[in-house]
Amino acid sequence: MLVGAVLLVAAGASVVFIVGARLASPAGEYASVASGYDHTCALQHNGAITCWGRNEAGQAEAPDGEYTSISAGGAHSCALQDDGTITCWGFYGRAVYALAGGRYASVSAGGLHACAISVGGSLTCWGGDGLMDDRFGETTDAPAGSYVAVAAGDWHSCALRGDGAITCWGRNEAGQAEAPEGEYTSISAGGVHSCAVRDDGAITCWGNNDQGQTDSPDGEYTSVSAGGVHSCAVRDDGAITCWGNNDQGQTDSPDGEYTSVSAGIYHTCALQEDGTIACWGDEAPAAAPGRKFTSITAGYGLCSLGEEGEITCWRPGPFEEINAEDGRYNAIAAGPDHVCALRVDGSVTCWGENEWQADAPAGRYTAVTAGSWHSCALREDGTIACWGNNRSGESDPPRGRYTAIATGYWHSCALRQDGTVACWGNDDSSQVRDTPAGRFTAIDASGAGSCAVRENSMITCWGDIRADIR
Repeated sequence: MLVGAVLLVAAGASVVFIVGARLASPAGEYASVASGYDHTCALQHNGAITCWGRNEAGQAEAPDGEYTSISAGGAHSCALQDDGTITCWGFYGRAVYALAGGRYASVSAGGLHACAISVGGSLTCWGGDGLMDDRFGETTDAPAGSYVAVAAGDWHSCALRGDGAITCWGRNEAGQAEAPEGEYTSISAGGVHSCAVRDDGAITCWGNNDQGQTDSPDGEYTSVSAGGVHSCAVRDDGAITCWGNNDQGQTDSPDGEYTSVSAGIYHTCALQEDGTIACWGDEAPAAAPGRKFTSITAGYGLCSLGEEGEITCWRPGPFEEINAEDGRYNAIAAGPDHVCALRVDGSVTCWGENEWQADAPAGRYTAVTAGSWHSCALREDGTIACWGNNRSGESDPPRGRYTAIATGYWHSCALRQDGTVACWGNDDSSQVRDTPAGRFTAIDASGAGSCAVRENSMITCWGDIRADIR
């Protein structure tokens, strides 16, 4: 499945990516994994979520809590909590704020929308309505009735009824929403095409076929996944067959026996019978066996902080491991063109494109954050130092003492010792002048917006992200 793809991992197994995988994965044991466009999220056995990959929209910043399933979409992800409620994050994940309360049995994240099935079987879809324009209306107008499965594609969705019939809706310029008749056991919605497994094990695909992605092969299959412009399926003997576009090697499936498969945009991942995950396709470093990481940041490539404080980075397009600054670190932050890290002695080191932003000042710090062309760090005495581009005043922090700091593209925000918020820098989306009053306990910034957690645990967002959430 292109989006909302979930692979179940056997208990005690680790996520292992082979050469040809889209993204490196952190070490550890997981219950399931979901691949989005350019990011990946995995569900741990304790219900916690770990995400990695591209993070320009916050899609790799997994929330705290305990969850039972997860789905990764275009630049957002959604997860189902054990109480049946849904949490979404990322660029269009904020659209979930308009989702009415209720309890759900499953959720699927699409390109710019998401759909969920309630515990009673009814469908609910949401996306850009009220946030951008009415382009999302046809995508989020879910049909009435009772369903057992739903798959959200790029601009269309399909759902499976209890009697095996399929209903699709949304954009239909290539026939991707024209579901075929018959009885089916599973469905998958891709970019501009869809696929389903019939009750006799045969595969039927429909929609756009400019790369042969709907030319399904003969044979009997147990599952199918529709990707961007390719598709893959698991045969009844456990082998994988892929067809469609292969410009990044996404259909070059490895030998072996598998139980499920998940097709992304330019990469594919599959669950082997031993519970490990193999991935192939575009821009993929291999994850070294046994390496464990405590945090990951995506920006200037992909960098991870190891358990012993070492930093490992991978260069994008195509991915290859590159040398990071030697030493031991407590924290790491990546902007689009540079990386900054906090050493265990409190000093800050930066590297990457160095027009301005990588010249870290001397001193001892407790936190560091990286924006587009500037960086900021919190000194041990609570004051702030910023450096780099300053065309909008983003490197001119206010005086005072602070406990936390965050940078967006061209603005920054910090939490004062009394819990109030101060923001400075670019204000083209009101991310500075709309700074809320009140006392907060945590703060974060992304793009042209910021969010903070109030003392009553309510989240307030401003700028390009506007919401009040409990």
